Amino acid sequence: MILPNSQIARQRITNYSAPRPQYRAQVAIMLDHTMPVGRARDVMLKAAMNAKLIQQDPAPDVRVLAYEEGGITYALRFWLSRFDRDIDCRDEVYSLVD
Repeated sequence: MILPNSQIARQRITNYSAPRPQYRAQVAIMLDHTMPVGRARDVMLKAAMNAKLIQQDPAPDVRVLAYEEGGITYALRFWLSRFDRDIDCRDEVYSLVD
């Protein structure tokens, strides 16, 4: 790919294949306040471990993003072998968590 210097100077460029092809993605999931955080983590991690499209090493993890009026928002983070699989992996993860 050839990029003019003027475009490089004006924009941020992200190379999704360097320095390695692996890519970490995440999905945000809001669950009701009545579900304890530990239980929510267990449910999401168990779902992610059944995913066929994401990498299991490094293992997926869950982080609390926010306590909001509608519920607690979590980030379910996982690694992909390639960036171009992102949308399919997100679809699989959301479907398994549901």
